[in-house]
Amino acid sequence: MSDLSVDGHHDVPAHAADDDSEVARVDRGLLTVLTAGAERRVSCAGGLHDGTAPAVGDWVPLRGDQAVRVLPRRTAVVRTAAGRSSAPQVVAANVDVVFVVDALGAAARLRRIERYLALAWASGATPVVVLTKADLCTDVPAAVAEVAEDAVGVDVLPVSAVTGSGLAAVRDLVPDGPARPSRPGCARSTASDAPAPAADPPGRNGHFCPWRRGG
Repeated sequence: MSDLSVDGHHDVPAHAADDDSEVARVDRGLLTVLTAGAERRVSCAGGLHDGTAPAVGDWVPLRGDQAVRVLPRRTAVVRTAAGRSSAPQVVAANVDVVFVVDALGAAARLRRIERYLALAWASGATPVVVLTKADLCTDVPAAVAEVAEDAVGVDVLPVSAVTGSGLAAVRDLVPDGPARPSRPGCARSTASDAPAPAADPPGRNGHFCPWRRGG
């Protein structure tokens, strides 16, 4: 089970039994879970809905083809649920690093970055700002300095999927691959398809579709 470490850096949580499973993907109430033997598709028991529903990175005991509860989380990325409800929604659990991604092809969206940094800090994980498309920026150091001035205490990494610049630094943070959130209607960062994948954060009303990589 140690091969199913949540983030590639930690052992299986002490409270996880040998037959517990890690959630790799969530699709409309159906879970893809990783077990010691194989990947499985299971549903949630009746009590696991809304605020108690499993998220990517959670550990869940199984009873037959159902996840029956969620084991205690080490960290949790929480946002306001999309739609009219203002209920909190956990979109990823037990992660160490949260990437906040913006592109250098245009002026940095500093307020947007600040909002996602606040969300990342609140999760208990370590935020890192990843600035993609560095090959399209005429003054990368100045762009990084502008973002770093607002992102106090946070690493700011310029990267380019075209030239490969900066990807090694991202790869060092997530050697086995991160949980990758995405949103419909928006192309994922090209860096997410490069050797060191990065996560493109969704808008406030976007729909998170995270899944786990690696393991």
